[in-house]
Amino acid sequence: MKRVFSIPYNGTTVIPFLEELSQRKDNVHDVYLTLPGALNHFSNREYRAGADYYRNCEDFFWLR
Repeated sequence: MKRVFSIPYNGTTVIPFLEELSQRKDNVHDVYLTLPGALNHFSNREYRAGADYYRNCEDFFWLR
């Protein structure tokens, strides 16, 4: 049985993220948006918004 994951999108550059996602598409159930100030449950650190965070998120929704 293969493992299936939910992948966080944290506002990084869109095209490389989508390319990486396409390579792992058989193991990805969904992609969710991480909001600035949200807690990363794996590292117990807060997600922070980069300079292009909101523009990248908008591009992600249009390109997905």
